[in-house]
Amino acid sequence: MRSFAENLSDLIHNRKETQSAFAKITGYDRQNINYYCKGRYFPKEDFFLKLYDLGINLNWLFTGEGEIYRQMKPTSNVSEVVVGETRFVETVQSKLLKENENDIKNNLLKKLTVEEYIEIMNR
Repeated sequence: MRSFAENLSDLIHNRKETQSAFAKITGYDRQNINYYCKGRYFPKEDFFLKLYDLGINLNWLFTGEGEIYRQMKPTSNVSEVVVGETRFVETVQSKLLKENENDIKNNLLKKLTVEEYIEIMNR
């Protein structure tokens, strides 16, 4: 399974943007984007909400599986997609609250097992 950092770097490359340009789009500092791409730090949940708003498939971002961009669902199913993504973000938020911020930034991806991730996405 590819890492979040590798997938974020691929996303930026796929968009044919620099880290600086991507930082402007997301509202984050270029240095933070650089740290995320190197796996040095892990972003806060608002970063993922911004990527979701940009049409990024969060499942791909964490696992490398599927398409980079999420497929737009028919109107009747949009709420299901949003609820699934919201539950995932809420679970990440709860993990952020349970541990200190530095540990989360450095270790959340290591602590979130594939099974936990799949369970979150299937809720």
